[in-house]
Amino acid sequence: MSDVRVLADDDVADLLSLPELLPEIERGFLKQGRGEVERPPRPHFPVGTGTPGTALTMPAYVHGDPTYATKL
Repeated sequence: MSDVRVLADDDVADLLSLPELLPEIERGFLKQGRGEVERPPRPHFPVGTGTPGTALTMPAYVHGDPTYATKL
């Protein structure tokens, strides 16, 4: 079993640039338009007991890709 990889904003910014990302972003939008992306509704749940706030997750899967991603 693989470890879960957690990346902070700075980690991502240090590793990627917009010109490198554009082809993948385009591919994702094209696949979504063809119905090849599973993007269920975002689950909402309260954070802690007596703590105001809501946690959200944003799961997604692109058909045929070897990975699955969730934004927390």
